[in-house]
Amino acid sequence: AAGDINPGQDAPSTPENALLAGGAWVGHLGLADKSDSYLLDASTHREWQLQFTEEAFRFRVELKDPATGKRLLRQTGLTGQTAFALPDDAPARVWLIISDNNPGLDAVFSSYRIGPGEGDPP
Repeated sequence: AAGDINPGQDAPSTPENALLAGGAWVGHLGLADKSDSYLLDASTHREWQLQFTEEAFRFRVELKDPATGKRLLRQTGLTGQTAFALPDDAPARVWLIISDNNPGLDAVFSSYRIGPGEGDPP
């Protein structure tokens, strides 16, 4: 499978071991890898940017409270890139779920970069 964060390691389906505290990270979606999840450290960065190398790659983004599972944000119908901010009432850590939204196109594959948004320090 395609490596996420570290070569040879996929992003987990649950976020316990994938804390994104800052900096930029690279992941991959497509083929059999339909979803990646991470914990975002809300105390470090409130704004995030996500960009796929394939501009036509369709995807969706969700933010959830890891303690309750309550959805804090959902963006659907996205292609290529997006930017999002954590809600003001978000807990210290937020579960980020990035999902492939290319139904029936299992051969579609793209890497992506996620990092702090322009309003946050690097």
